[in-house]
Amino acid sequence: MKSLDFLASNESIISWDDVQLLDFDLCFPISSPPDEMLGIPRDFLAPEVAVGQPASPASDVWALGCSIFRMRSGNSPFASLDSWTPRDAAAIIAGAMGDLPASWGEVMFDEEGNPTRDAKKGTPYYEVEEKRSLRELVDAIYDRPENGAVVTGATRRERKVWNKQDNIPYPSWAENVAWKPKATKVDNIFLYGYDEESDELLALMPKIPAAEADLLYDLL
Repeated sequence: MKSLDFLASNESIISWDDVQLLDFDLCFPISSPPDEMLGIPRDFLAPEVAVGQPASPASDVWALGCSIFRMRSGNSPFASLDSWTPRDAAAIIAGAMGDLPASWGEVMFDEEGNPTRDAKKGTPYYEVEEKRSLRELVDAIYDRPENGAVVTGATRRERKVWNKQDNIPYPSWAENVAWKPKATKVDNIFLYGYDEESDELLALMPKIPAAEADLLYDLL
């Protein structure tokens, strides 16, 4: 069954007075964590779980930090188009936070990118080429431009819109809850894609205020 898109409704269907805790079959007693790899999305996977260590309350705190970052930026701090396996997650985290603790021993991964203690069947995680510290990730968060548009006075080349739904802002009731970067215009065109022109457009976007960045970094 397809998940419900809360932001697709023109009226709020979210009750702010009633919070429900849902168990997606990943909950377990602290005293007896599961031996198998948990089905946690890679963007929220704590490094100790990625390398095969038991999950713990600390793993939940890690996921909470990733969630807070995502709420403010639209992406998880360790999200990547190339992150598919626990090995990918470990490599991206190490690139931002530094080498994994030596006390964890030699961390190895099998051909499918899952942690293994068998050195004959595993290889170490790789080193990512582009390393950005958590501080750099926070400072790079884009802020919502006033009136949802950046105006420089330039006229830019029109582009083919692949999915017009991406450019439709969220309903007015949700404006103080979330914003959609792809619904932001820079002059006469919407933000989009991964190419040189996109980099130019993103460079014109306002960034998170320095005071807020300091608080967010301290919290994380």
